[in-house]
Amino acid sequence: MSFSNLTSDFLSARTALSKLQRQAYQELGMEVPDHVDDRGADDYRRYLETNPDITPDKMAEALAEFERRSAETLRPNVVDLSSPPHASILNHRVKDLESVVQSFDEHQRLARTCFGTIPGGGLDASSFRVDGTDQYAIVIPEGFFHLTNLLSKLVILLQPMIGTPQGPVFMPTASFDQWGLMGHPYIKFRHRDLLEAFFLEGDPMAALPYQRALPFQDRFTYLLIGTELFVLAHEVAHVLLGHLDDASDQADAEQREIAADELALRIVTSFFAHENMNLAGARASMCGLLFLSMVSLWETGIGRVTGNAQLAISHTHPAFKSRVERFGKAVTKGSSGEKLPSWYLLSHNAIRFVTGLMLKDAFDLVAVKAGCSDGLSARVLPRAHQHLGHPNAPNHNRWWLQIADLLASANLADRRLGLWFLLECAPYAAMNLYRGLLSEDESIQAKCERALRTVEPLYANYLPRLRERFRETAQNEELDDYLLNLASWLDATAAHTLGENAAKAGPMSPEFFAPNDER
Repeated sequence: MSFSNLTSDFLSARTALSKLQRQAYQELGMEVPDHVDDRGADDYRRYLETNPDITPDKMAEALAEFERRSAETLRPNVVDLSSPPHASILNHRVKDLESVVQSFDEHQRLARTCFGTIPGGGLDASSFRVDGTDQYAIVIPEGFFHLTNLLSKLVILLQPMIGTPQGPVFMPTASFDQWGLMGHPYIKFRHRDLLEAFFLEGDPMAALPYQRALPFQDRFTYLLIGTELFVLAHEVAHVLLGHLDDASDQADAEQREIAADELALRIVTSFFAHENMNLAGARASMCGLLFLSMVSLWETGIGRVTGNAQLAISHTHPAFKSRVERFGKAVTKGSSGEKLPSWYLLSHNAIRFVTGLMLKDAFDLVAVKAGCSDGLSARVLPRAHQHLGHPNAPNHNRWWLQIADLLASANLADRRLGLWFLLECAPYAAMNLYRGLLSEDESIQAKCERALRTVEPLYANYLPRLRERFRETAQNEELDDYLLNLASWLDATAAHTLGENAAKAGPMSPEFFAPNDER
């Protein structure tokens, strides 16, 4: 269905969403983004080149798709202030949704529906009917897209796949190996770092970035796209099923949530079938599981850190266990005789590990940090409770300070991770460690000093002279060049300490955390 000539059919919804968005930015003390996008074709090419699974043909296709999207504009039924049009995830998922939803839309309600993002990292997506009209608006917190992306990466890291000439495979011991991966230092750090960024900064993207592609990640693209689509489909289901056209009591509301889950599953299954993917029902159910598990993680985290378990739980939404049980019945009922593939259980387990079994230790550390700072970010709380969180903007120094903490850790595995992240974020990580020596915050100064001394013990005696050199070069407007030269030298030292093979293979390689005398 084309919406190019139907703008007037959802004009009121667009207006309502635009007002809601700007109000949300104001409530959070944030400026409306100016749509600057810092990733060009060259940056994207360099990222693709880190993917060991990409072929020249796939590289060409991906770059061509990037160029095509660079010329895109927002669809008339999308209001997204958080991203430039070609980078708007919401814009792409709405297009995907439109490609399959027509057969479910008996009353043509989607043509009167508008989609928009609001700032914040929470997972309280919602839909409403615009007063006095037959138009609908669907609201997606922008942090949801970032959290889904990073949680999907953790699910991929928890897949014990082995590369072979015929492609990646799971060995007979895969289930056993997967349990062991929960305790892997790199995965545990990534998990904890993401939860801290999400709950304390209110922005999943405050977690340390993935600068290179993950092996086999292309096999799990469906999980990311399908989970994003599932959230939209769930809210669209409320529209299509007429749930927004009359009031309901709590019992009715809970049944409506279950019905929306079931219809969302059918829509996502239809999308995968439309894309000629095999095992469409199994894939769609995995995406639904990840969505529901993310919501449970969000509710559990807010309750754990604040001590109020009901703070993020809506009175109109049934409990997680109830939704999963009923959702499982819908999966079985709609499977059309599909036999579940061997990877299904492993992917299911990975999702449950990341959003369940691994949470306790990580949340204990998040709670400690929350108690030492201002607590939860307002951005991660439901809109009705944002006043209970801190209004601070995400800390732009967080990446470098996390690396500094790793480098200065008493734990050898943490120190090696710190060296690796220093190289992954070169030269900016090292430059910012040096800049930290000039910070007015004494705690930042102390962290950066400890980190630099760990990488190069000679700094134990040279730091006073180094600060003098900073002042001298700053007077001559040569500080940035001087920092860049220092960063190059520090990165070379880190690479030598870490070892060329370990730096190249990365922390998931078997030899990365081996003691020096074993490498």
